[in-house]
Amino acid sequence: MRKIGILGIVGLLVLFLSGCGGGNTYPYPPPPVGPGFVGIEDLPNVAVTAPLLRVSYFLPANPTTVINVEIYSDQPADGDIAYYAGTGPYVITMGPGTVFFGIDSLDPGLPEYRAFLDFPLGSIPLNAVIVSSTLDLFVNTVNYSGVIPTFLDLVPYSPAGLVRADFDRTPLAFRTLDFFASDFGNYVSIEVTSLMQEAQRSALADFQLRFSLDIP
Repeated sequence: MRKIGILGIVGLLVLFLSGCGGGNTYPYPPPPVGPGFVGIEDLPNVAVTAPLLRVSYFLPANPTTVINVEIYSDQPADGDIAYYAGTGPYVITMGPGTVFFGIDSLDPGLPEYRAFLDFPLGSIPLNAVIVSSTLDLFVNTVNYSGVIPTFLDLVPYSPAGLVRADFDRTPLAFRTLDFFASDFGNYVSIEVTSLMQEAQRSALADFQLRFSLDIP
């Protein structure tokens, strides 16, 4: 009886191990699933990682002279909004700090975040012609997905503070882009010339952007 019991245990172990090999293996850790979650560093007194807008322009009176300016975000006017679908509350967090956008699709109880950045345009004349514009960011959080499809919207809002209507306010212009898991701990440069040109055409006092997921 003792011999039969040992053989039975061995047989179970063989079955178990055979189920863990070959084509039945499961990857560990499991691959990331979901549309993704991104954090953009937006800390005070850290110019090296603060969101930075670079703008090149010329004045109509002197079109051959291109002027380059750098504008750091107005961190107290930056922030994010978290929306808990199904339950309804909007949680607004103003900067400075880390601003978040994205959602974990594996847990419907978690909110969707949308991030907002504000860049005052007082250093750019209203008659300036925009040649190019680039946004430089430092990404300090990436979770859940290898590729994170993103909407980048030009959305005017009050620098005094975000309100819940800003979460889905209709943008004046937008572009799409992808963030990647490899962006974690790195700088990301985003071409925003068309958005900056629209801000200038609309005579906006601030260049204000909203980041959200591009979910089909």
